[in-house]
Amino acid sequence: MFPSAIRSLVLASLPLVVAAASDATVSTTMLTYFGPTALSAEVASSFLGCVNATGDSYGLYVEDTGGIIVVPLDQRRVDLTTTDAALLQCILASNDAMYLAAESTEVHSATDKGAVALDGVSYDWLVAQGTTGKQALGTKPASSPLTSRGADAVGVTQTYGAYLDSSGRDCTNHDHHTFEENSCHGVRQAYKSARFENTHGGTLHMEIWPHHDCDKNDSRTFVITGLQIGECQKKDVFSWKGHY
Repeated sequence: MFPSAIRSLVLASLPLVVAAASDATVSTTMLTYFGPTALSAEVASSFLGCVNATGDSYGLYVEDTGGIIVVPLDQRRVDLTTTDAALLQCILASNDAMYLAAESTEVHSATDKGAVALDGVSYDWLVAQGTTGKQALGTKPASSPLTSRGADAVGVTQTYGAYLDSSGRDCTNHDHHTFEENSCHGVRQAYKSARFENTHGGTLHMEIWPHHDCDKNDSRTFVITGLQIGECQKKDVFSWKGHY
């Protein structure tokens, strides 16, 4: 069990419930939120072994948040639905116990990002770099409204929530929106950090760009398990797209 101080700190960074528009029903769906914990040697070793077993050349770097960012060692785009589908399975297997994402390297190479080849990474190395695990701390009501048609109705475009912070890297100055899946959304001036919520039972696949129009290079991809609040993405975000 986490100390109450850690739970309070994480809760303070999460948004309050936002009222829905008049033509929608406010969801009473409860979403799980997470906080940092000591990295499990078993989980870390399993993830590293899984990625190595894909047969593709990957490296990784550790963010100051304690999260792992996997990157191709060659300069190319990450696509978790095709080229990097095996990597996606590794991420899904460990996503509830580690902070994980993948980043494209079309312009900024693995070396530019400070990544090291995966075959040189061990559990001890990850801990030395400040990698943390993650653990569920509790639940809170979803801020995103769900329409009366039902959250998972067949043929209905699903939505996801986003908390967009224009002033800082900590996702605490919340500007909440609800977005439809499978569409590119963006702003003229970058948000400094962003957090997304999955209000449905399926896995939410997110991709965020440091450019307009969900285009160009160096996008970051990550997944959020059903009925969970994702971790804070502490980087400039100009555009984003999600799908279930």
